[in-house]
Amino acid sequence: MDSVDSLLSLPEVALEKILSYLTYDEIAKSRTVCRQFNQIGGNLLSRGFFQIEKRHSAIYKRMKSMLPRRESERRSHPLSRHCDILSAIETRLSMLSMTYLKYIESSTCCFIPGKVLDEIDRILTLVDKVKPAPRTHELLQELRDISSMAMEHFDEIILPRMKHKASDRNTISATTSTLKSTKALYAQVIFDEIQKVKKQTKSNKQQVSSLVEVLRNLSAQIKRQAKMLREKSSTIKEQERKLQEQAIKIQEQESSIADLKKHVEEWDQKFSDLTAEVIRAREDFSMKTLPPVSHPDLSKCNIKPRTGLSKFFEIPQFDLERKRKATSISDIPQKVPRMFTTGSISDDICNKINENITNNISKSITGKLPVINEKEKYAGCLNHKTGFVPFLSSSIEMLLKAPINSIKSRKRKICEGIEMK
Repeated sequence: MDSVDSLLSLPEVALEKILSYLTYDEIAKSRTVCRQFNQIGGNLLSRGFFQIEKRHSAIYKRMKSMLPRRESERRSHPLSRHCDILSAIETRLSMLSMTYLKYIESSTCCFIPGKVLDEIDRILTLVDKVKPAPRTHELLQELRDISSMAMEHFDEIILPRMKHKASDRNTISATTSTLKSTKALYAQVIFDEIQKVKKQTKSNKQQVSSLVEVLRNLSAQIKRQAKMLREKSSTIKEQERKLQEQAIKIQEQESSIADLKKHVEEWDQKFSDLTAEVIRAREDFSMKTLPPVSHPDLSKCNIKPRTGLSKFFEIPQFDLERKRKATSISDIPQKVPRMFTTGSISDDICNKINENITNNISKSITGKLPVINEKEKYAGCLNHKTGFVPFLSSSIEMLLKAPINSIKSRKRKICEGIEMK
């Protein structure tokens, strides 16, 4: 049973292929096994009958083309016996087709005698391959007998049964005709419902197609957004790299700025020391007085001696008043205007005075005064021999303009006047 079940579980195509390796007689006998074998075997038998007819017509046509056209020559031709056999087979096939063909086309039954098909196939093979054909009577005797028996069996036994089944089917169809009206109504209702469902499915298909299009657009947008995000991430990475480079540069610049600040502080300290020294030198220079000059040529000049002068000369361009700590007006000496002319003092005396002043200044502030223009002023004053007063006024103006913050206001001693002989 397991083998039968496994065989029946095969598809119909596989079963047809298996049964096609059997003879038609064996296929006809296997129809009694089951309904599936009956259906498949009947299909194979009906198909075999039509194939035999086609093969017979092809061989018969080919044999006729080989025979001569004259009747007298055909009788004496070696293929004349082949043609007689084929014509007899044609007669049998026409009789079998008249018996079975109507019922085969209506699917009432199949071609039943498989042994007849085997015999016709054997005769056609002999006629097609064997050149000297055997005698017609001996070769066709078996075919005549089994074909006649098959037709008689069909007319006497099978056809009445088929008619009886057909009458039963008519009665059943008459009883079921009343039910067909109600079934038709139900069928109409079901058909209407099916049409509604079809319309709904069409609309749903349209909606689905629109949704698919929307999804495609969204997927394309998502791809574009992903591409933009990748580009932005790459730019962010590039900016981060640049920021790191800038941070490194800033650190380097901060370190260099710290070094520069350190150097600036050092130079500030040096500059403060230098300014202190300059201020000290200025104080020393301001405290010093001009040395007295005595020259024999001064007797010739009509210069009267004076009792005392302030340290600073009164120059017409400047007001050299200094605040002094005095309680009364009598303590402050009167300002004596000095009006010198270039002609009153000789050139030799002016030159000597200028030399003494320059020597004192060069000893005290050489290499400590930061301003070089002042030295140029001194050198310019020495070069000019226009007189003592312009040089002295320019030097006093230079000293007054320089910032001396560390010097406090104090009393100045009145220098003794120059005694002229």
